[in-house]
Amino acid sequence: MGQTCPENIDFEEGSFNKWQCLDGRISLGDGSGTNPVTTVINLTPPIPGRHDIFSASSSPQTDYYGNFSTLAPNGSNYSIKIGNEANGGLITGVRYRMKIPVNENRFYLQYNYAVVYESPNHQLEYQPRFEIIVRDTDKDEIIECSSLIFYAAPSQPGFLVSDKKHDNITVLYKNWAPSTLFLKDMAGRNIEVTFQVTGCAYAQHFGYAYLDVNSNCSERFPGASFCKNDTAIKIQGLAGYETYKWFTSDFSQQLSTTQNLIINPAPANGTVYALETVPFYKPNCRDTFFVTATDTLIVKA
Repeated sequence: MGQTCPENIDFEEGSFNKWQCLDGRISLGDGSGTNPVTTVINLTPPIPGRHDIFSASSSPQTDYYGNFSTLAPNGSNYSIKIGNEANGGLITGVRYRMKIPVNENRFYLQYNYAVVYESPNHQLEYQPRFEIIVRDTDKDEIIECSSLIFYAAPSQPGFLVSDKKHDNITVLYKNWAPSTLFLKDMAGRNIEVTFQVTGCAYAQHFGYAYLDVNSNCSERFPGASFCKNDTAIKIQGLAGYETYKWFTSDFSQQLSTTQNLIINPAPANGTVYALETVPFYKPNCRDTFFVTATDTLIVKA
């Protein structure tokens, strides 16, 4: 597949061009239990200290709490940070609006993110959080299977406890992790993708996140193309799902339950495999991808 990414969705212009920046607040709701929190979010020019762009020359070069790089490990020149250590129930985010090409019923965005937030042990809905919200703006509705929330909780996948605290409160962090935004049957539709991080509803505890979108927006399965003389191959599944199941193309045999499929010996040219994925916390949002292994690579001396 040869999809072209929308302009500057990867931040490679070194700016927020084409992105909208968001500034908001979260607070306690009306006490009825129906609306535990209230949020207000507005568009804003980039706010220094809350909407920041990092490059290889930026300082700091590592995150204070997680000791990971402030620049994504995907080889790009720029990454961004949204949010900071300020309390006050802040919501900070970025939003991108685009139209899915009319001939693309399977559209992909691959991105990397890292998250840092305090974990004050409030009820889950009052905790700091990191959200990916995908909306069909033609229908004015959220695309649930493509949207995701990570609350501040040690049980969240991939989060670790920092060896540093903030005001004697435990800080959790997640090092850079790759993920995939997959949109199917959306050709020609207008969508809106929002990444935002939120402090706690009591306005006492912070959250912030790092983000970068890859410069390639196509479905790519590294390892599916191999050299004719390879004795084994490793096909890498799209990143960011909770479960993976690999099958033969007719689903008669399950081959693996890991993200990557290792085939030893190497398969015949043109062999097709099926990959079934399930996103985090979305057991009813299953997707199936078909991958063709081809011996099209050539080793050059």
